[in-house]
Amino acid sequence: MTMRRTKTGKDTSPPNPLAKGRKLPIIEGTDRVKLGEFHDLLARRGFEKTAQILKKSPENVIFIAKILLNGVDNRVRGYAGLALARAAKRGTDMTAAIPRLVKALEDKHVNIRAIAAVDLEYAARQGSDITLAIPALVKTLGDKDEKVRVAVVKALGCTARQDQKTLTLIVNEIIRFMRSDWFQNEMEKNSVVYERTANEIAQLLDKMREAEKKAA
Repeated sequence: MTMRRTKTGKDTSPPNPLAKGRKLPIIEGTDRVKLGEFHDLLARRGFEKTAQILKKSPENVIFIAKILLNGVDNRVRGYAGLALARAAKRGTDMTAAIPRLVKALEDKHVNIRAIAAVDLEYAARQGSDITLAIPALVKTLGDKDEKVRVAVVKALGCTARQDQKTLTLIVNEIIRFMRSDWFQNEMEKNSVVYERTANEIAQLLDKMREAEKKAA
């Protein structure tokens, strides 16, 4: 951090733009400039400030989704995911982020896959249409990591509450997934992955039945 010298000759740190009580930073300029400024903000652990900006200016959601999906620093990518989750919890429209969140479910880094599922869960909770994500979410029920599978079940459970059409779509995708070669092969081997995936599917179906009862 650059130090600056006061009139008394003492070295002091410049004011922290993220310090409590300060105004939100203004993010403006070309798309490339905005992307860079959001990246710098997130690199300083500014995910809470970023979420506040997204609530005020939801059109910027796309830039945070791009950082989550394509960023080179996994720490910053994680902060981008946290910012999206917090923004969604505040009711920010997440529609523009959905396609990139879907792609992030296939990321090689487990934490990115998990946070993408969490972002989709909160988007669904706030009423955003995540229908586009349903096939990918169901497929991700077969993820090797438990925290990813748990996040996916929660996301699908929230989505199933939206309407009967969505619930039917989820059931159809689950049936298709269970008929897939991958699932059938794992079932024949009675593998650990199969047992865990089958358990997650059972939990999801229980949640969906509960949602159906409440809607009736």
